[in-house]
Amino acid sequence: MLTAVTTGLRVAELIALRIGDVTTSPTGHIRVLGKRRKNRTTPLKAETATVLSDWLHERQGDPNDPVFPTRQGRALSQDAITKLLAKHTSTAADHCPSLAGKHVTPHILRHTNPMLLQAEHVDIATIALWLGHESIKTTYIYQHANQDLKQEAIDRTATIGTPPGRYQPPTRSSRSSTPSRLSRPANHPDPHRSRENNAVNPSGRDNRKVGKSGEKRVPPRVRRRPLSR
Repeated sequence: MLTAVTTGLRVAELIALRIGDVTTSPTGHIRVLGKRRKNRTTPLKAETATVLSDWLHERQGDPNDPVFPTRQGRALSQDAITKLLAKHTSTAADHCPSLAGKHVTPHILRHTNPMLLQAEHVDIATIALWLGHESIKTTYIYQHANQDLKQEAIDRTATIGTPPGRYQPPTRSSRSSTPSRLSRPANHPDPHRSRENNAVNPSGRDNRKVGKSGEKRVPPRVRRRPLSR
């Protein structure tokens, strides 16, 4: 049960686990043959590695023998694991009464592992690799089930009755100190204006005529007559 909770292995993966797949030192990990015969390596916590090390020392088997055997030395079946889990759940209900009305299955132990990892703020991509999910979309169900993440999101929101903030434009002093990216030199023609307004002679003077009122007049365009055939 400790191995199932801390590693998140499926029941079939626990049954197929062999002694040679378990490494307890220096860094504890197990090699798992998952769905569609995909191999992955799952790390072990220090307490799980210690318990497995003591169990394998007591078990005294060959590398190809199952880690969790029956009395005859064969691998446990799924029904046998379910019965063992129901037996230990009934015993634990004496100290934790809330377990009495719950149906605990081996797959629930697998679901417990990602919820514990979510509580430790492990990212969702790492959890997907940990569980051996082919698509990360399958792992997102644990984010929806985690009430602590939802509570953290609620705590970040403003309470009802908080006055909304307003946009404060920059002052004139700050705008004058910051050069504008749209500013152009005086003698640089603006492409968005007409050619007449930007007509500048080589001397730098404006070649538009000035009327009596002092306003600059734009010379009219000369229309070309079509050539007679």
